[in-house]
Amino acid sequence: MTIFDVSHSALDAEISPADHAHQDRSRLRRASRSSSPMRDVLGHYRAYRAAFPTAAISCAGQALWQPEVAAGVKKRGYSVDVHSCDELDVAVSAGIPVSRIVVHDDGITAAPIRRAVGAGVGGLVLRCCQQVGVVSACGGRPPLILVDISADCADATIAAVLGRPQLNLIGLQARLSSGAHRWACAETVTEVIALMAHVRREHGVILARVSLVGGEVMADCAATTSVLRELANELDDAFDDACARYRFPRPALMLAPRYWP
Repeated sequence: MTIFDVSHSALDAEISPADHAHQDRSRLRRASRSSSPMRDVLGHYRAYRAAFPTAAISCAGQALWQPEVAAGVKKRGYSVDVHSCDELDVAVSAGIPVSRIVVHDDGITAAPIRRAVGAGVGGLVLRCCQQVGVVSACGGRPPLILVDISADCADATIAAVLGRPQLNLIGLQARLSSGAHRWACAETVTEVIALMAHVRREHGVILARVSLVGGEVMADCAATTSVLRELANELDDAFDDACARYRFPRPALMLAPRYWP
């Protein structure tokens, strides 16, 4: 077991795609009814933008159910992570440019992938090698692809994407457990850069983006500015050290702070 410590609850074979869709709709409705002043979603994302000025900040699609959040996300140019067809519909309806929408494969259903390609979204995160064929079979221009290396078949998924010339693999996503400490984030950066260097050696491809999801700090909606700055400094040092060690060009960083439903 690595420090990624993935939770596979979303892949539970006992949950049908219909159940997933029902859960998504229920969660979105709960979010729309929430108006607590303590839940300053835009302030949360602004704090990350301030602490990580050169990183891309990705917002949760379910947060867009609140109109004021959707308007702020659209205005400030954040990317948006969506995990279902419902969330994709909300993002598109909110006027978020499709080039800033990133759809996440759930490892089970093909519908979100087909909808993503049909809508022309900018990015797609794959966690299952079988879904590579789904992307390839879709008509239209495929999105830029990241592979979730926290999944069990990450190596096979990377190879499958690179084996299809029409697909463009641009980076890797690492998903940490919500309780992983700050040091684990830095260690994860080192592991991701090492894997990117391996991909360059084996396939002659230089990947240019690292997406980090989870971890204790990013799971804490009340993380202070000083804590975020400390995390930013630690990640910056980790990138410098790992890129120097593996002689790898520094990739861009994308962060996905937690949104509370």
